[in-house]
Amino acid sequence: MKGKISASLLAQYAYCPRSAWYRAHGIVPKGNGSSKLLKKGKRAHKFFGIFERFYGLWSLIWRAAFLALVGGIALWVYQRLK
Repeated sequence: MKGKISASLLAQYAYCPRSAWYRAHGIVPKGNGSSKLLKKGKRAHKFFGIFERFYGLWSLIWRAAFLALVGGIALWVYQRLK
């Protein structure tokens, strides 16, 4: 069962990705949300959330750079054949 994901965790990914992230990293909140584990999970998500945003920005920059390169090559070929 190590490689399988539980149905409840899959449902959490669909409806509440942050809560699923906590569970996937072994952080299970208990009580009314004021436990140390929940606070630890919030701190961890703040830290790793920076990387998630950076990765999105990084892929956006690379996508724009790639499209600019392809457009530049197409323009160069067009000018050479003209």
